[in-house]
Amino acid sequence: MKGGDNPFIGTWKLRSAVQEDEETGKKSYPLGTSPTDYLNYSPDGRMMVILVGDDRKAPAGPVATDAEMIALYKSVVAYAGTYAIDGNQVIHHVDASVNERTTATKLIRFFTLRDGLLELITAPGPNRYDGRISVQTLVWEKMALSASAER
Repeated sequence: MKGGDNPFIGTWKLRSAVQEDEETGKKSYPLGTSPTDYLNYSPDGRMMVILVGDDRKAPAGPVATDAEMIALYKSVVAYAGTYAIDGNQVIHHVDASVNERTTATKLIRFFTLRDGLLELITAPGPNRYDGRISVQTLVWEKMALSASAER
């Protein structure tokens, strides 16, 4: 895919995210039902994503306590790297991550693109909260260019 005809290029805002336990089929929303999340794919083959839980609380003081830091860490997912499209998969090659366990790994997402929406489905794997095997389905909506970006 050349840069000009790559429908991934741009910024996407999360519309929905659900995690499904492979064994039980139970669905959950680890970052809440209305997290603030953005995904960006650039023409130079780079990508970045940030997912922020919907109930984050600012530290009470100027320096977060250990408990506050743990809560903040558990309520955010962020990484950046390169990406490649292969058939119905987009592969994220992670260069940097808030969770060092994913740095220098590749994350495979199965995708569908339709009507301005990008659905990404993760390969089954242990989730970061309890280690149970799960699949995440994230639906992203492409954002329009802002007036300042068009200048």
